[in-house]
Amino acid sequence: MRKTMRKTMKKMMGIAMSMVMLFSVNLSAAAATSLDYDNVQKIATKDFFNQTEDDYYVYYYMENCPFCNQVKSDMLKFAEDRSVYFVDYRIRDNWCQSYDWDVAIKKYNKTIGRVSQEGSIEYLPGESMEKYQGLKNMYGKEMIFSFEIVTEDNIAQFEGAQPGDVVANIQTPEIDYVSMTSPDELIIAGVPVLFHVVDGKIVNFYFDSVEIGAYLQSNNLK
Repeated sequence: MRKTMRKTMKKMMGIAMSMVMLFSVNLSAAAATSLDYDNVQKIATKDFFNQTEDDYYVYYYMENCPFCNQVKSDMLKFAEDRSVYFVDYRIRDNWCQSYDWDVAIKKYNKTIGRVSQEGSIEYLPGESMEKYQGLKNMYGKEMIFSFEIVTEDNIAQFEGAQPGDVVANIQTPEIDYVSMTSPDELIIAGVPVLFHVVDGKIVNFYFDSVEIGAYLQSNNLK
């Protein structure tokens, strides 16, 4: 029995390593790069809505943040021929309201199956990974999910789940940015995050390296 369980756990871990988010990004730049932020346009959070352009971007980052480093070189390239303002989130004066991830997790996280003794995923009726592609939240934002195998090590993160369960895990914060017109209203769920501002309003945001990376690649950055 112990031998069988050992084999099952090995298979589970193998699947866990191979599972990826639905949108991929090149992670080869995960380590700190030799590029720096010295030559970018920097602003403070208080100036978020105060720029003169009708169309610009605001990018929140932190030095040596591994997720920021994954898109660092592409972000710097993106900013070469666009109006992009960088906000250093290490600076306390730039901090915004924090985001309550528990609300989104309780709303969207769901057990979609279990890992069998053979190491394959047995989906619950009506469930699949494909089901979670292209879904939008109440504000029209496309949601990204990761798919996590619950183990004894991470079970505390997944309320009500059991070891061996496969959980669809929400990665996109549900925030009504479109209605915000003041920096006092801004909420930051984590960095990196890229905002697109048009005519003084946030028209879209791209959260974390996966979504930002996909957006930059869609703008012909390789």
